[in-house]
Amino acid sequence: MAYVLDGKLLSPRSQEVVRKQQPDVCVLAESRSDHDNIFKLKGFEEWLQTEGYFVSFYYWSLSAERKSFGEAGMTILSKVATLGHVFGVDDGKLDTQARAITLLFSDLVLIATYNPQGGFTDETLAFKTTWERGLENFFRKCVARHE
Repeated sequence: MAYVLDGKLLSPRSQEVVRKQQPDVCVLAESRSDHDNIFKLKGFEEWLQTEGYFVSFYYWSLSAERKSFGEAGMTILSKVATLGHVFGVDDGKLDTQARAITLLFSDLVLIATYNPQGGFTDETLAFKTTWERGLENFFRKCVARHE
């Protein structure tokens, strides 16, 4: 299951969606948090345990200009143990926005992304196009490793 949080990691609506769907793996985009703050959310750790998410991955960005965490940010909660994980798309410039997490399971490779919208200005369209090319390159590398 994938869900866009818009920075509301433990909102009643987010909890309700996860509780109703009961996904084994839950991809949450726009988590907008960091390691220091994620477990300060009142009841978050208990909620994870209650819902059975004993494996979790958090990937956040830091904007030096704005001094803000999690401009995009990804969170993945899993009830299934993984064999490994990769943060980002193996491109230093693109990975500053924390837009992709890859999880390796025994029978599946899950690549979860939060793609930029772009197209509102020439600058955002250019970034979106660059991101899509970088993601394509990452996919090609992943396929090549498993051929």
